[in-house]
This record gives sequence, C-alpha cells and structure tokens, in this order.
Amino acid sequence: MVLRADTRMVELFQELGFKVTAPKTIQGISGMEHTFDLYATKDHDQLVLDSVNAPAEVGPEAVAAFFAKVVDVKPTRAILIITPNLTPAAQKLSAMYKIETITGTQIDEIKKKLKLSLTSNISAKTA
Repeated sequence: MVLRADTRMVELFQELGFKVTAPKTIQGISGMEHTFDLYATKDHDQLVLDSVNAPAEVGPEAVAAFFAKVVDVKPTRAILIITPNLTPAAQKLSAMYKIETITGTQIDEIKKKLKLSLTSNISAKTA
C-alpha cells in the first residue's frame, strides 16, 4: 500500500472538512525540509501523516525517524500509518514518544480506523 497514491485517504480528510496536500514538503525549525505522505489543515489545526510498509513488522527505527520529523515541524497532530504491524519495541517507543499509530493490512481497514480517530478527536475538541 502506498498511501499518497490512494485517493480514498485524501477523500476521507476532505469529507471531514480538511484541506489536503499529498505529499507535502515542509521546512522545519531546523531549516531542514521534511516530506510527509499527507498534510491536512482545518481551522488552525495542522496534521501530518506518514505511512510505513514492511513485509513483516515495522521496527522502532521507523517510529524514531517519524518522531524526528514531527519534532522539527511541530504540527498540532501527527499520525503514523503502519502496514502490517509494529514490533513490541516499536510499540513501546511510539507510546513513549506519544506517536499516534494506526495499523492494518488493508486500505479499507486503515481508513475505518483513521476516520474513527479523526472524528473522535473532533468530537472531543468541540465538547
């Protein structure tokens, strides 16, 4: 699965009122440029999303690399999509770094989890 090539993900964000650019290169506070698979804005919120695919589980290196980009860019929200799953060490690191991850093997499964995450966050912000 290549996220940036899947229009269903872009359409999901657009249905929820986000303005979307996929992919998007952003200059961080360090001056370095970072490319994200998807960049979405709504009101004053800035969301970045990357996807990592592996034949087996994804290790902590992918979580650390995403964390470094997020720290430099400082979006309001960051989501890492993992196909198919994280190793236990990567799960521990993502929890420690407070990186939101969504795992799955099929685009429809990932889209469903992502929509739930985005709509529950929107509901919580307006409550």
